[in-house]
Amino acid sequence: MKLILKKLLIFLITAIVASIFGFLFEHLIPGNPAVAILGPQATPHNVQVLTAKLGLNRPLPQQYFTWLKNMFTGHMGQAYSNGIPVKTLIAQNYAETIELILGSQIIAFILAIPIAFRAALKPNKLFDRVTTLMSFSFYSFPPFVIGPILILIFAVKLGLLPASGYVGISQSITQNLKDMVLPMITLALGSFALYSQILRTELVSILKQDFVLLAKSKGIGKYKIIVRHGFRLSSLSVATISGLQIGTLITGAFVVEYIFQLPGLGTLIVNSINNKDYLVIQAVSVLVVIAVAVINTAVDISYAYLDPRIRK
Repeated sequence: MKLILKKLLIFLITAIVASIFGFLFEHLIPGNPAVAILGPQATPHNVQVLTAKLGLNRPLPQQYFTWLKNMFTGHMGQAYSNGIPVKTLIAQNYAETIELILGSQIIAFILAIPIAFRAALKPNKLFDRVTTLMSFSFYSFPPFVIGPILILIFAVKLGLLPASGYVGISQSITQNLKDMVLPMITLALGSFALYSQILRTELVSILKQDFVLLAKSKGIGKYKIIVRHGFRLSSLSVATISGLQIGTLITGAFVVEYIFQLPGLGTLIVNSINNKDYLVIQAVSVLVVIAVAVINTAVDISYAYLDPRIRK
């Protein structure tokens, strides 16, 4: 219980700090938001009237607490470019980003776990060396390099998959999978490389422990040992890396969405930057930071269940 309360306190502090930086974001951008909203009609009088209407002439602490209250109640303002509520824009785009991240991680684990198992059973052999080289290669290439390469091979040369476009999963599961395969693989390869190497290293170390040697002497098969004992003990490291990866995954997802022209929070943020929709950028930035903090807190709390010794 003390562990959970401690992690929740850290999360609360992180959320408060994130909200402060997110609020200050709008005030750090050069220029007056009222001028960006008014455009050609930005006369001194109009700017003064709109500044007062937006509350930008109030003291900064008062503006912050008003904005924080609005965030909690869901009143995040309206986009300057089209007048659509920020809450509506986020609700229309977040599902695609979550689908991309979850799908990429499923692919990464499906590839990483069996490869790590096989490499750990015969370390420093040909399979281990080849997969290690492959993992380092994938980890070295960022998504904005991998994406165009996959498009060139599978969309342009082979014509097997679409290079861009998106059909919602509610409209057509088959077409949705076709549209999302390349983006998911693009985002998954870096995670796969990291997970496979971390898991392989942990398993090699665990397989040298005395209890494993004892289990082997009793005639228990090596695959049974590595699945029942090795994977469970190494899950703590994998969970840690997964939690630390979430921030990288979100930013990577934003890049992948832009490359493949997918609707999502990444595309929303790019369009908002181009349109100078500060409120949208502000809201998405804060929500992303809070999401990362929530996931990392959940991972920290899960340690107590993955390894009961941590509770003591």
